[in-house]
Amino acid sequence: MIKYIVQTTTSVRDYNGNCYHFARITSTKTGKSIVIDGIGGDDNAAALLLRTPDDGTKPVAAWHEIHSSQAWARKRDWQRMSKFAGGFDGDDYIGKVFEHEVTPKMLRALNRK
Repeated sequence: MIKYIVQTTTSVRDYNGNCYHFARITSTKTGKSIVIDGIGGDDNAAALLLRTPDDGTKPVAAWHEIHSSQAWARKRDWQRMSKFAGGFDGDDYIGKVFEHEVTPKMLRALNRK
C-alpha cells in the first residue's frame, strides 16, 4: 500500500550544468503535505522517508510504500512554482522546509488528522 506520494520538480540545466529541485511529500491517508526546498537530487526526498530516527520508527518500512515522480520545468517556471509551492500542512510549521531540517517526526505528523 502506498503511504506517501513524492513529487519532485527539477529545473532544466542552466549554462553551467546546474539544476535545482524542490519536492512535495503528501500523505495518502490525510492529504497533508510538506514542501522541501534545497533538495540535493530527485531521489533525496523519497530517501528522507526511509531515514531511521533515534526512536527507531521510520515513516515507511520500504520503497514500495512510496510513489515518486519527477517533473521538469524551465528555469523561470521552476522559480515561480517554487515560490508559490506552499508549505507544511502539519501542526506547528508554516513555510518551506530545507532538506537538512526535515525530521521523521515531521513526516509522521502528515498522517495525523
